[in-house]
Amino acid sequence: MKEPLFEDWPLTEDGIFGRAVTIFQHRKGYRFSIDAVLLAAFALERALLSRASLHAEDSSSPDKQGLRLLDLCTGSAIVPLATLFLMKRLEETSLLQGDSPEETGSLGAVGEISFRGDVASAAAIFSHAWAVEVQDSMAQLARANIEANHQEKLTLIHADLRAWEAPHLFDVVTCNPPYQPVEAGDVSKHPERAVARHEIHGRLQEIVQAAKELMHPEGRSLWVFPADRGVRLQRLLVEAGLRLTHQRLIHPFEDSAPNLLLLEACHAHEASPSKAASKRSDPAQDAETTRLVLYKSHRVYTPVMDALLQGDPIPWLRETLRVA
Repeated sequence: MKEPLFEDWPLTEDGIFGRAVTIFQHRKGYRFSIDAVLLAAFALERALLSRASLHAEDSSSPDKQGLRLLDLCTGSAIVPLATLFLMKRLEETSLLQGDSPEETGSLGAVGEISFRGDVASAAAIFSHAWAVEVQDSMAQLARANIEANHQEKLTLIHADLRAWEAPHLFDVVTCNPPYQPVEAGDVSKHPERAVARHEIHGRLQEIVQAAKELMHPEGRSLWVFPADRGVRLQRLLVEAGLRLTHQRLIHPFEDSAPNLLLLEACHAHEASPSKAASKRSDPAQDAETTRLVLYKSHRVYTPVMDALLQGDPIPWLRETLRVA
């Protein structure tokens, strides 16, 4: 799709986390929604588990370089910007510095894995992040947002993810992909909205394959997707040779059906993809399944979500990691 000139499109200056993170957007273009913030919190949570697991396997490891984060289909770069901000907040609260939970609100431990001191310092979660975007207009916004937030840990890659030759593999790969084939439904006349919703610059299976190839053998890929279309993404992940390890159902209200799905998929480390798993009515039946509720009443967020949207990840982590 040929894009019109976008340099003069009207901009809005918006923000997340109480406007602590600035996000420029085109007024009539693609506009971020809560799914980006959910994916960012999910990324921080799963990365904490990755970091803790690595150190649990080798507690004497001197590696404090942190994980490499990659965001595909980054758009305005909101997901990596939000993830890095939440990481910084975790560091600033001295959450993992070994004080008592009563004094600092510390996460304490999950099972036998302790989130304290040298085991998994907050400063060592992510060493750097990369964000890949193909659209000229969105790449321009992403660059502006990185500069506006003085985020030196984030590098923009303006490229087609299907052709990009990465210099290394990544420990955590996040993606908020388009969710409709081009032939399905009406395609927006605005190029940003069209590309965000329809698979114009790559079919979903191509995006999944790219994520797999860019992910470290012990890495994690994390996805956000409409719940009513989730089985399609789950099957593509399994067919690509990945193993679904965790799914979180996002419910608007306690008694409502889920409308979003957070997925974690890792390398299967098997000789071939499980065709049987991909053909199941529920390809994620072997994955750990949890749920999260957004609102406790009309326009009133749950305490976990209210804190997260103000930039505090601690209640989210305590809830999702099931810390006593």
